[in-house]
Amino acid sequence: MLALISAGTVINYLDRTVLGIAAPQMSSGLHLSPTVMGIVFSAFSWSYAAAQLPGGWLLDRIGTRVAYFLAVTFWSAFTLLQGLARGVVSLVGFRLGLGMSEAPCFPANNRVVGAWFRAHERAKATAVYTVGEYLGLACFGPLLFWISDRYGWRALFLVVGAVGMAFGAAWWLLYRDPPGSRLHGDSRAPVGWNQLRRLLRSRRIWGASLGQFGGNSTLVFFLTWFPSYLAKDRNIDSHRAGWFTALPYLAAAAESSLAAGRLTRYSGEPDRSTSHASSQSYVDCSAHPQLFWPIRCAATWP
Repeated sequence: MLALISAGTVINYLDRTVLGIAAPQMSSGLHLSPTVMGIVFSAFSWSYAAAQLPGGWLLDRIGTRVAYFLAVTFWSAFTLLQGLARGVVSLVGFRLGLGMSEAPCFPANNRVVGAWFRAHERAKATAVYTVGEYLGLACFGPLLFWISDRYGWRALFLVVGAVGMAFGAAWWLLYRDPPGSRLHGDSRAPVGWNQLRRLLRSRRIWGASLGQFGGNSTLVFFLTWFPSYLAKDRNIDSHRAGWFTALPYLAAAAESSLAAGRLTRYSGEPDRSTSHASSQSYVDCSAHPQLFWPIRCAATWP
C-alpha cells in the first residue's frame, strides 16, 4: 500500500509541474503574458486551498478507496483537458478543476499510513512517499521536457493525464483498507465546528502550517516558474533544462530522508496521527503562498 500512495503522490506532483514545463511553449503559442501566466499558475492553489476542508470531510464520509479513486480520475481528466485549452479562460477553468480534484490526496495518504502502519512506523512511512515525490519529479522531469520538445506542449498534458487515468484504475483494483482497521467499516463521529475550533487552537497545527507555508514558497517556484526562467532568462535549451530542474528535487529528497531519520531517532513521543482527514486538510489549506502570485506578478511586470 505504501508503494501505491508513493506512486499516486508522484503522479499528483507530475500533474502540478507539467504546466511549468509547458509554460515557455504555451505562453508563446497562446500569447500569454507573465502576468496572465501568474494567474494561470495561481488558479490551482485557489481551488486547492478552498477544497481542502470539504475534501477532508468527503474523505471521512466515503472512505479512502472511493475518494482517492475519484480524486485521481478527475485530476487526471483536468490535466488532459489542459492540453486542449484554446485560451486563458479555459486554461484557468481546467486549473481550478485540477486544484479542487487534488485536494483529497494528502489527507488520503495520511489515512492510509494511519490504517496500515503502527504509530512508531508512521514517520518512516510518510518519509518514503515524500522522498518518492521528489525522486519522481527528478527522474521524470527530463523525460517530460523531451516529450514537450519532441511532440509539443499539448502532447505533454495528454500523456501525463493518460498515465493518471491508468493509475486510477490500478488504485481501484488494488487498494483495500486492512481488515480490522478502525477505518474499515466503522461509523466515525461527524466532524463539526467543535473539532475545527480545536484544530485552530492547536499549536501543533499552527506550527505545521507555518512550516508547510515556508516550504511551499520555495517548492511552487520550482514547480511553476523555474523552467521558464531557465528557458527565457538563461537561454538554456530544453534538454539541459530538464536536467537542471532535477537538481532541486534530488536535494529535497536527500534532505527529507535525513530529516525523517533524525526526527524518528530523537523524538521521544509516538506519532499521534489523527483518524480524521480534517487536520491534514487544514494544514494543506493554509500552506499555499502561490495564492498571492498574481499580485507579485502585477507588481513586477512593466
